[in-house]
Amino acid sequence: MSDENLLLLSKASLESGNTEQAMEQCLAYLSTEPDDVVALRLYATLCGMKSDLSKAIEIIGKVISLNALEEPCDYFYRGRWRIKTGQLDGAIRDFGRVIEICQENKNSYYLEDAYLHQAIAFFYQENREKTVSALSHVSDDCRTSINGVVFSKSYIVQHPVSGNGIG
Repeated sequence: MSDENLLLLSKASLESGNTEQAMEQCLAYLSTEPDDVVALRLYATLCGMKSDLSKAIEIIGKVISLNALEEPCDYFYRGRWRIKTGQLDGAIRDFGRVIEICQENKNSYYLEDAYLHQAIAFFYQENREKTVSALSHVSDDCRTSINGVVFSKSYIVQHPVSGNGIG
Protein backbone atom coordinates (compact mmCIF):
# COMPACT_ATOMS: atom_id res chain seq x y z
CA MET A 1 0.00 0.00 0.00
CA SER A 2 1.36 3.43 -0.91
CA ASP A 3 1.99 6.06 1.73
CA GLU A 4 -0.66 8.37 0.25
CA ASN A 5 -3.23 5.60 0.51
CA LEU A 6 -2.58 5.36 4.25
CA LEU A 7 -3.41 9.02 4.66
CA LEU A 8 -6.56 8.68 2.53
CA LEU A 9 -7.60 5.62 4.53
CA SER A 10 -7.01 7.52 7.76
CA LYS A 11 -9.30 10.32 6.62
CA ALA A 12 -11.93 7.79 5.51
CA SER A 13 -11.71 5.99 8.85
CA LEU A 14 -12.23 9.27 10.67
CA GLU A 15 -15.24 10.13 8.49
CA SER A 16 -16.76 6.73 9.29
CA GLY A 17 -16.26 7.33 13.01
CA ASN A 18 -13.39 4.90 13.58
CA THR A 19 -10.95 7.21 15.34
CA GLU A 20 -8.72 4.37 16.60
CA GLN A 21 -8.15 3.07 13.09
CA ALA A 22 -7.72 6.62 11.77
CA MET A 23 -5.05 7.21 14.40
CA GLU A 24 -3.18 3.99 13.52
CA GLN A 25 -3.22 4.80 9.80
CA CYS A 26 -2.21 8.40 10.34
CA LEU A 27 0.72 7.39 12.57
CA ALA A 28 1.80 4.78 10.01
CA TYR A 29 1.82 7.47 7.34
CA LEU A 30 3.70 9.91 9.58
CA SER A 31 6.38 7.27 10.21
CA THR A 32 7.34 7.68 6.54
CA GLU A 33 6.47 11.39 6.12
CA PRO A 34 7.06 13.01 9.54
CA ASP A 35 6.82 16.62 8.30
CA ASP A 36 3.67 16.34 6.18
CA VAL A 37 1.53 19.23 7.50
CA VAL A 38 -1.75 17.72 6.27
CA ALA A 39 -1.05 14.47 8.12
CA LEU A 40 0.19 16.32 11.21
CA ARG A 41 -2.95 18.47 11.23
CA LEU A 42 -5.06 15.29 11.05
CA TYR A 43 -3.01 13.74 13.87
CA ALA A 44 -3.51 16.85 16.03
CA THR A 45 -7.25 16.69 15.35
CA LEU A 46 -7.36 13.03 16.33
CA CYS A 47 -5.42 13.77 19.53
CA GLY A 48 -7.90 16.54 20.31
CA MET A 49 -10.82 14.18 19.74
CA LYS A 50 -9.24 11.68 22.15
CA SER A 51 -8.79 14.49 24.72
CA ASP A 52 -5.01 14.29 24.53
CA LEU A 53 -4.92 18.07 24.38
CA SER A 54 -1.28 18.55 25.32
CA LYS A 55 -0.28 16.31 22.40
CA ALA A 56 -2.75 18.09 20.09
CA ILE A 57 -1.24 21.46 21.07
CA GLU A 58 2.30 20.15 20.54
CA ILE A 59 1.52 18.69 17.11
CA ILE A 60 -0.40 21.72 15.81
CA GLY A 61 2.54 23.86 17.00
CA LYS A 62 4.75 21.76 14.73
CA VAL A 63 2.29 22.32 11.86
CA ILE A 64 2.45 26.07 12.45
CA SER A 65 6.26 26.04 12.47
CA LEU A 66 6.50 23.91 9.30
CA ASN A 67 3.80 25.61 7.25
CA ALA A 68 4.97 28.73 5.41
CA LEU A 69 1.33 29.56 4.63
CA GLU A 70 -0.30 30.44 7.93
CA GLU A 71 -3.69 28.81 8.23
CA PRO A 72 -6.19 30.38 10.63
CA CYS A 73 -7.58 26.93 11.43
CA ASP A 74 -4.28 25.88 13.04
CA TYR A 75 -4.27 28.82 15.43
CA PHE A 76 -8.01 28.52 16.00
CA TYR A 77 -7.93 24.88 17.12
CA ARG A 78 -4.77 25.37 19.18
CA GLY A 79 -6.51 28.30 20.87
CA ARG A 80 -9.56 26.16 21.69
CA TRP A 81 -7.36 23.41 23.10
CA ARG A 82 -5.44 26.00 25.11
CA ILE A 83 -8.65 27.36 26.65
CA LYS A 84 -9.63 23.82 27.64
CA THR A 85 -6.25 23.31 29.33
CA GLY A 86 -6.21 26.71 31.03
CA GLN A 87 -3.45 28.18 28.85
CA LEU A 88 -5.35 31.42 28.50
CA ASP A 89 -2.52 33.78 27.48
CA GLY A 90 -1.56 31.43 24.65
CA ALA A 91 -5.20 31.08 23.62
CA ILE A 92 -5.60 34.86 23.48
CA ARG A 93 -2.49 35.12 21.29
CA ASP A 94 -3.75 32.35 19.00
CA PHE A 95 -7.16 33.96 18.52
CA GLY A 96 -5.45 37.31 17.98
CA ARG A 97 -3.41 35.70 15.20
CA VAL A 98 -6.57 34.20 13.66
CA ILE A 99 -8.12 37.66 13.63
CA GLU A 100 -4.99 39.15 12.01
CA ILE A 101 -4.80 36.45 9.32
CA CYS A 102 -8.52 36.79 8.52
CA GLN A 103 -8.23 40.56 8.24
CA GLU A 104 -5.03 40.39 6.14
CA ASN A 105 -6.60 37.91 3.73
CA LYS A 106 -10.07 39.48 3.77
CA ASN A 107 -11.44 36.10 4.81
CA SER A 108 -14.02 36.19 7.56
CA TYR A 109 -14.63 32.44 7.93
CA TYR A 110 -13.04 32.17 11.41
CA LEU A 111 -13.26 35.86 12.34
CA GLU A 112 -16.39 36.02 14.48
CA ASP A 113 -15.64 32.71 16.21
CA ALA A 114 -12.11 33.91 16.95
CA TYR A 115 -13.47 37.02 18.64
CA LEU A 116 -15.95 34.92 20.65
CA HIS A 117 -13.24 32.51 21.77
CA GLN A 118 -10.91 35.36 22.62
CA ALA A 119 -13.73 36.86 24.72
CA ILE A 120 -14.10 33.51 26.51
CA ALA A 121 -10.39 33.46 27.37
CA PHE A 122 -10.60 37.04 28.65
CA PHE A 123 -13.75 36.04 30.58
CA TYR A 124 -11.85 33.23 32.32
CA GLN A 125 -9.05 35.69 33.09
CA GLU A 126 -11.67 37.92 34.68
CA ASN A 127 -10.76 40.80 32.37
CA ARG A 128 -14.18 42.39 31.85
CA GLU A 129 -12.94 45.29 29.68
CA LYS A 130 -11.19 43.06 27.13
CA THR A 131 -14.08 40.58 27.22
CA VAL A 132 -16.55 43.31 26.30
CA SER A 133 -14.20 44.67 23.63
CA ALA A 134 -13.90 41.26 21.93
CA LEU A 135 -17.66 40.71 22.20
CA SER A 136 -18.30 43.94 20.30
CA HIS A 137 -17.31 41.98 17.16
CA VAL A 138 -19.68 39.07 17.88
CA SER A 139 -23.31 38.74 16.78
CA ASP A 140 -25.98 37.72 19.25
CA ASP A 141 -26.49 34.29 17.67
CA CYS A 142 -22.82 33.23 17.64
CA ARG A 143 -22.17 30.44 20.17
CA THR A 144 -19.76 27.66 21.03
CA SER A 145 -19.37 24.94 23.65
CA ILE A 146 -16.24 24.58 25.76
CA ASN A 147 -15.93 22.10 28.62
CA GLY A 148 -19.68 21.53 28.62
CA VAL A 149 -20.63 25.22 28.84
CA VAL A 150 -22.39 26.80 25.88
CA PHE A 151 -20.98 30.28 25.47
CA SER A 152 -22.77 33.06 23.65
CA LYS A 153 -22.58 36.82 23.81
CA SER A 154 -25.60 36.98 26.11
CA TYR A 155 -24.24 34.23 28.40
CA ILE A 156 -20.96 36.07 28.91
CA VAL A 157 -22.62 39.45 29.43
CA GLN A 158 -25.08 38.04 31.98
CA HIS A 159 -22.56 36.13 34.10
CA PRO A 160 -20.14 37.69 36.55
CA VAL A 161 -16.49 37.02 35.82
CA SER A 162 -15.40 36.06 39.31
CA GLY A 163 -15.34 32.43 40.32
CA ASN A 164 -15.41 30.94 36.83
CA GLY A 165 -13.00 28.04 36.74
CA ILE A 166 -12.04 26.02 33.73
CA GLY A 167 -12.99 22.40 33.49
